[in-house]
Order: sequence, then C-alpha cells, then structure tokens
Amino acid sequence: MEKIAILTDTGSDISKSLAEKFGIYLMSFYLNSNGNYRKEVDINHEEFYKELGEMESFPKTSIPSPGELIEKFNQIKKDGYNKLLVITISDKLSSFNNLCNSLSYVPGLDIKVINSKNVALGSGMLALYASELLKENIEFDELVEKIEGLIHKSKVFFSVNTLKYLKAGGRIGRISASLGEALSIKPIITCDTEDGQYVVLKKIRGKKKQLSHLISMIKDILKDKKKYYIVVSRGENVSGFDRLKEELSEEIENAEKFITTTLTPTLAANTGPGLIGVGFLDLD
Repeated sequence: MEKIAILTDTGSDISKSLAEKFGIYLMSFYLNSNGNYRKEVDINHEEFYKELGEMESFPKTSIPSPGELIEKFNQIKKDGYNKLLVITISDKLSSFNNLCNSLSYVPGLDIKVINSKNVALGSGMLALYASELLKENIEFDELVEKIEGLIHKSKVFFSVNTLKYLKAGGRIGRISASLGEALSIKPIITCDTEDGQYVVLKKIRGKKKQLSHLISMIKDILKDKKKYYIVVSRGENVSGFDRLKEELSEEIENAEKFITTTLTPTLAANTGPGLIGVGFLDLD
C-alpha cells in the first residue's frame, strides 16, 4: 500500500506553521546574519526585517547539509512512508534540487524530485496542492504527473523597492541592477518557468505606480480563470500588502484557496524587506 509524503524547502515560502497545517515536511535553509548561521525556521521574521535594514553587509543564505537531508529522508521512512515527492525551488536559484537528486536513493523509500523552476510560493503552491491531492487517495505516479503538468501554471510576481539585494546575491545581471538604481526604477519581477531564472517584467518609475501595475496585471490574468489558488506575500510592507488584498478582493473571493504569508527570511535576504508578492496556481 502506498503511503505518500510531500517535502519542500523554505525557499518555497513555506513557513513551519504552514507546513504543519498542510502536513508537509520542510527542509529549512540557513541564513548568515551578523556572522551567525541560523536555521531559517528558528528566525523571527519581524526581527529579521528590522535587522536587515541595519546590516552593514548583505546576509548570506545556504542549503542544508547532505547529512541533514539524509536524516530527513530516513525520518520520513521511519514515519511509515514509502513514497516521497520532493518539490524544490528552481535549480538556477539554489543547489538544493541537485542535492536532493544526488541523495534520492533510499532503500524502502521511492523518491521523486521535481524542479519547480520557480521560487517562493510559485514553488510552494505546488507543494500545497499536492498535499490536497493526497486527500483524494491519488496514486503516486499520477500525483507526480499532475504536479509536473502544473509547473508552467504556477506564477509568482513581486515588486521590490530596490534591486541591490538581488544584485548582491548574484540573482540578476549587474547592468540591469545598476540601471535600476541609477534611474530609481521600481521593477516587477517574476520567475521564468521555462528556464527557472528571474525576469524583470516591467520597470516602473514610482512606488505607487509599481503596485498599481502589479494589481492591474493580476486582475487581467485572472479575469477568465475559473479555478485557481491565489497567494499574497509581504516583507515589512504592510500598507502595500493591505492595499493589494483589498483591491484583489473579488479575485480572492473566487479563489479555490487563498493564502497569505510573511516572506521567509531567506527570500527577504535576496529581495529586501519591502517586497510585495502575489501569485496564483491555475487549476483550469
């Protein structure tokens, strides 16, 4: 008899509490801030955002060790599971996917690793939906097929106040980052699910126009959608977060599932504290 578990990483914007709610196993990334490496699940988000604005250097992130991942796989097997679906953020943004693939042979535990080619809840929504499918007693092979078929239907869009954090983390080209800083550009960014890398969709002058464009874009995308998940995520930008939820109230009301999150510190370290993000998983 198949007993299936789901595992994802904190780069998918899945918090400890959200993972527990959906019955998902979670691998925590590490964050080096002020010279100390800490498991991301042990970091207070609000305190970290305050620290981030005061740090003299940019924080560094790292993935779990091979030993920790093997220990997690063995724990899942010990918990009685014989099938495991691992959904990771893009292999172009983290080496965690490669680590999972290299350690995916565990006797007695059939492991399938999926590269979401996405980040934050663009990746995390796939794990959340997979956990919902398990309630339907879906077979493992069908589960894998369904989730792989949704990779290009899971989208996340986010606005940032500055490109300097992405630049420091090597996530975008230096020329684009410098141009943005020089012209005070406020970009809207997504993750291209063809190659799994960040793409600047729009360069906008002015913070208010940036959020307005993000809201308008989501409304336009969802206007003909019948079945979808929608998620709103934030750093410390509470006013923008509230406005986005208010102006997308109709889209939120029509969603199969609506989720709000506070951006995990790993993601905030690479985007800055002022992020506002919105994503959807198209289930039509």
